[in-house]
Parts: sequence; structure tokens; C-alpha cells
Amino acid sequence: MSASLALLPLHSLAELAVDVGHNSEISDNAYLVEDNTTDKTEHRSWIEAAVDVEKQNWQLDAGYRYTNVEVGVDFGFYPEQSELAGATHFYGTALRQRVALDANHDRRVMYVQPGARDLPTNQQIRDTASVTPILYLQNNSRQQIYLSGLYTQVSYDSLSDGPTTAIDNETTGVALTAERELSGVDTAGLRIEQVTASYDEDTFEDNTYSSLVGFYSAELRRLSYSASLGVNRVETDGLDTLTAPTASLGLNYTAGDTVLGFFSQYFITDSSRGNLAGSQFNLDTDASEIGSGDARSVDRYTLISNRFSIEHTFNDRTFAAARFEIADENYEERPALDQTNLSLLAEVGHRFNNRLDASLNMRLRQANFDRIGALENTTTAYNAIANYFATERLQVRLELTYRERDSDAEGFSFTEQAATLGFSYRLRP
Repeated sequence: MSASLALLPLHSLAELAVDVGHNSEISDNAYLVEDNTTDKTEHRSWIEAAVDVEKQNWQLDAGYRYTNVEVGVDFGFYPEQSELAGATHFYGTALRQRVALDANHDRRVMYVQPGARDLPTNQQIRDTASVTPILYLQNNSRQQIYLSGLYTQVSYDSLSDGPTTAIDNETTGVALTAERELSGVDTAGLRIEQVTASYDEDTFEDNTYSSLVGFYSAELRRLSYSASLGVNRVETDGLDTLTAPTASLGLNYTAGDTVLGFFSQYFITDSSRGNLAGSQFNLDTDASEIGSGDARSVDRYTLISNRFSIEHTFNDRTFAAARFEIADENYEERPALDQTNLSLLAEVGHRFNNRLDASLNMRLRQANFDRIGALENTTTAYNAIANYFATERLQVRLELTYRERDSDAEGFSFTEQAATLGFSYRLRP
């Protein structure tokens, strides 16, 4: 964010917010292995600034977030790791809300040895930039028709001497969407989309995705639901065109203080979507995400997932929730990668007063593979979280974690105990 913008008087902006925060984590199992004798400390600090302006004919929302992560391990060839990240986002509308632009840029700089940051061979850099222009052909309270584009580029600058799986890639696409409010409670629409994913590597062919999807949603007094149905196809040079229906169904039913939910979806995608390749450390990465993001094994696959949830509020201070999900991945080129993931989440929470709340949750995830000899496993995690609001601006958070993975494969099971203490503070407004 420019200095000139930060110095503007507050009354000239609808909202200007600046937040800072820090988390420190201690773990007794740095590498999540069966021999859990290696301790780890992780310190994560961030600062985020955002401005939001709303006028009758235009809108602006922009911000920047800077994150620094320092990881220390008491054993290993690389006892320390470090990562920096800067994320910029921008969203704006103009010309009486007929033109919009959504743009984002994320840069992550990873250091293998933080004590030698000046070494040119010590860096791995990933840049992700995306631009989505939107042109509203019609935009009123009852009907919207708009044309949107997409351009995303992921580029890597790996200066480390070590091996890397990072491969530059870009995604381009265009979509036409029309939606209309049928009555005061329901909406229907149609979306046509085509997207191409390209890789800067001769061994990986471009993938072109096309879809035609109709959707409908309604919100009644107790029941809200949404549904979509269409066709989805993937075209890859040298491979057969993969065509399949795409569908989703979501239901939420409210009975007093209890909310029941269900969501199901089916679609085609590929294992590089989101592309985490090259992000070797732990900044905002999740090993359980669908799609490995490993560019060494780009493949097309179909995914069907179902999620059931229930949430009950006992009073204005206490709640309980549970969620069950099953996701099935079926790969076209490498069927040996086919897998089914089951997950269960149970949580209870209580607000003691205006300053203190706490929650307990249990997560269970089971991975099942079709291939013989795969590392099937069950992971269970227990978390206790307490939030203390010292003032309207200052929040302190404590989290205790116990996690274990059970597997028949030798050396694949582990247990971990961790504690995280952090705070966040809003500088302004």
C-alpha cells in the first residue's frame, strides 16, 4: 500500500484497517515420524492493511498482507527453515457498477538456511498472479448478466541447488453467467465456461476444461437449498476427451436451535489445480487438500464428495457441531492413485463472558487407497482452544493439540503434541 494512501485522513475513506499478529508454536515431533524425538519451534508474524470504500457508482477494496515464518528444528541436515510471503488483493467496480476487476498477487520466498539468506543459491521463490475482469451486460436487483475473464500465472525462481518439482504454468479462461431472481425467495441461472491450463514443460500437455451448468437456489423459512446440473469435459492433446456430468446439491434445514446440512458435488479437474508444487514448507499449506499440486504427476481425475453436518445451539453461549465428509478421487491416467478419504469433525464451544470463550474439537481422517501396498492410515487430532479478548482491539489465543496417525506400514505412524500461543491487534480504526 502506498504511503500517500496511508496518510489520507480517515474521514476520506469508508474504512481503513491495520492489523498485526504473531503466533509461536512448540511441537515435539518436527517431522511427524514414528521416532518423535525431534522438537520444533515455529514463529509466524504478520501485518495486514486494508481499505474499503463504497460509493453509489463505484467501490474499492484493496489490501496487503505480509507474513514471516521462522522454523527451528533441533536436529537434521537443515535445522532451520524460513519463509516470507506478501499477498496483495484488489477489487473495484466503476461505471455505475457495470465494470469490475478482481486482482491478486502472492509472492513466497523460501530460505533453506535462514542464517545465510544472502547466498544466491539459498532461495526458492513462487509468484502467483491472477486477474479477473468482469463486464456486467445487465445488473439490477432482479437480474444479472455478466462476462468474466480469468488469467492466472504461477512462476517459480528456484535458486537452490536442491531438486525441485516446480513447473511454471498459467490458466486462461472466459465465462458467461446469467442469473435471475424468480421470486422473493428463489434464484435461477446458467453459466458457460472454458478454461485452459498450460505448463512450461514438454512432458505435460495443456488441459482445456469446458462446462455448461444450470443452477437454482431457494431460501424458505426453515429450509434453504441449492442445486446445479450440467456437463463438464476435459480435452488433452494425445488423450481421449473426458466428458461427464457435473452436479451439486446443498440442503440446510433449521429446526429451532438445530441446523442440519448436506452438500454433495461431482466434477472433473486435475491434480495441479491450486498448484502447491515448490511450496516445501508450511505456510498456508494443507496436506489433506484434494489434488497433490505436484507437477511431476499432473493427471485428470473425477471427484465426488458428500458432506453431512449438524449444529445445535443450547443457548446464546454454548454450541455443539459435527460434520462427516467422504471424498472419492478416480484418476484417469494413473488409476493406482485412486483413493477415498473419510473425515469426521466434532466440536463444542462455550462463551464464558464477553472476554473469554473456549472450544474443544476432535478431527478424524481416514485415507483408503485402491492400490496394493499403499500407506492407508487413520489420523486423529484433538484441539483445545481458548480466546481472550483483552480489549476491543487485542485478542490472545492459546491452542493445545494432540495428533496421532495409525498405519500398518512400518515407520508411518506417529504422535505429536503441540502448543500455540498468539495474539492479534488492530492498530486502526
